[in-house]
Amino acid sequence: MSVLGELYKKYGLEKTDMFPHAHYTIIKREGIEKIEAQSKIKIEYRLHACTETYCAFECTATLEGKPPITMFASAMNSPKIGKSCNNFYLLEMAQKRALSRAILKACGFYTLGHYGEDEAEDFSKSNPNKGATAYNKLNAEQRNVPIVNMLTGLQVAKKYGDYDKATDIFDEAKEKDLVQVMNKYYELFENGKGIEATI
Repeated sequence: MSVLGELYKKYGLEKTDMFPHAHYTIIKREGIEKIEAQSKIKIEYRLHACTETYCAFECTATLEGKPPITMFASAMNSPKIGKSCNNFYLLEMAQKRALSRAILKACGFYTLGHYGEDEAEDFSKSNPNKGATAYNKLNAEQRNVPIVNMLTGLQVAKKYGDYDKATDIFDEAKEKDLVQVMNKYYELFENGKGIEATI
């Protein structure tokens, strides 16, 4: 039996829990929940940002006897910046995406070309041929990585008292009009006085 076949058997996955694409396989929400339950994985969350137009989550998944895996995910719906999500319940979408990424990475599915359904919301049970659109959604998520990195950079700068680094990050965020990053700077370095997001 192949490695992939063994994983399917180990976590009780069936064909109805996923649908294939030319370049990868999407595991549906039900499949993610099966993997989570069977693996008895420990999950920890950390919210990095939450505004009217953007949310970012960190999710750490730990399997017994293995080092923890930390994954990030975001959801954005901003007329000014762009969007990686077609709805406005961004907090929930970012959390679900972070969870599915962490679980799939920790349990060995990511290296075998498997992604969570929440990462590509255009996939649907009735039309599994929307692969190209979902692929674009995955690319949009990857473009949000610099924002999460900037937020993490601010927290590291705060921890080590590196005000110069924090100022550099703020200046870059201001230039790109990244309100969520600027608000995190204000929260950490300017007594929480933020600015309102433009929506």
